[in-house]
Amino acid sequence: MRFAAIDIGTNSTRLLISERINSTFITIAREMEITRIGKDLQDSGMISKEAAEATIKVISRYKKTIDK
Repeated sequence: MRFAAIDIGTNSTRLLISERINSTFITIAREMEITRIGKDLQDSGMISKEAAEATIKVISRYKKTIDK
């Protein structure tokens, strides 16, 4: 069985796809993209439109990878 996880952090968005074989997890794919969703968040209290769009774009690409 395969598992996928997307981690959206303040600076980067990561993808990990693993396959469980018996009791061991084998990494199938690992990606990381700098999206800076937290840039200026402390000052403005809001996620910028640019950071949100960059993160959504990366997540969409990750979704295509997951679907393969």
